Amino acid sequence: MRTKHLIAVAAMAVTAAFAFTGCAGSSGGSSSSSSATKSDITVAVSALATTYDWEAAQQFTNENFTVISQTQAGLLTNPYTKSTTTPSVQQMDFTKYQGLLADGKKPYTISGNDYTLHLRKNVKSQAGNPLTAEDVKWSFERKFAFKNSGLAALSPYLTSPDQIEVVDDHTVTFHFHNSDSGNIILAFLAGMNGRIYDKTELLKHATGDDPYAVKWSANHSGWGFGPYTVTSVTPDQQMVLTASKNYALGEPIVKKVTLKVVANSGTRAQLLRAGSVDLAEGLTPTDSNALSSASNIVVPKVANPIEFADLALVSNKAPFNDEKVRQAFRYAVPYDKIIKQIYKGRATDRQSWFRPSISG
Repeated sequence: MRTKHLIAVAAMAVTAAFAFTGCAGSSGGSSSSSSATKSDITVAVSALATTYDWEAAQQFTNENFTVISQTQAGLLTNPYTKSTTTPSVQQMDFTKYQGLLADGKKPYTISGNDYTLHLRKNVKSQAGNPLTAEDVKWSFERKFAFKNSGLAALSPYLTSPDQIEVVDDHTVTFHFHNSDSGNIILAFLAGMNGRIYDKTELLKHATGDDPYAVKWSANHSGWGFGPYTVTSVTPDQQMVLTASKNYALGEPIVKKVTLKVVANSGTRAQLLRAGSVDLAEGLTPTDSNALSSASNIVVPKVANPIEFADLALVSNKAPFNDEKVRQAFRYAVPYDKIIKQIYKGRATDRQSWFRPSISG
């Protein structure tokens, strides 16, 4: 069962919108329509991130995603397009790719199993260090050293950082074992696991026990190439993200984002309605529906969302190794009632966790 409007969908839409368009209309949960012209915005969230580093803790929470997606950047990204369901909302098109740290006009070339990435020139990290091909190779060495679970997606293609060749300061070639026409490889390079790190800055904090500075980076920002850096944290209360002047696509229009912890969904909705915050993430379906009638609040819906809820059955062990048992389980779940009563109609029943808009 895939949701129409759950926390991860909302967070991915709104935080990325800050970085690339400066428009607060793509809200996580809901947004005040007047916030699009602000350079400083406040977002009501349920909690703060527990780590700033994907390698430090593979915890895919909304809060961790928000911070990591905004403080780090990959070679590629997915372009934004206007939502067909909520015109004021922009959402990523996961079927297309464009350069982020890679060059905007010619991000990559493919020759057989070799993917060559052409880096943008004059790009710097939040710490002020220039982006080079060495950063790309070292970032993947770091991922392999910590057995990053996301690398499993590339296991048929990339099994060692030795397959990554530094051609020159701004060119790096991945020598994959085989090619998949980009359906998996390009998606990986544009995804969370494909983020590139500032080698120079992280090595300043490396130790014999922590050669890749993973322990340090878990609690410190400023070593990525993303649009924002964390400039202050008050535990369990708020976190402030400040725009980076060094960002590859230019300094974001929204200069400051304050993530304010408000544990209760209903309270987050009330603060939004009162204009005390500009956006609210992670609202319950009930609270989202209650805000839908407000003229100054945008409650977005997106076609083919990437968030879903599922029941994973271990199909190689009894009783679920029996196809009939799995089918019975499927018939036993009251999907229609769950969608109507729990999600208040803000969900849809899907046959697969692959979205129908994904090519291939």
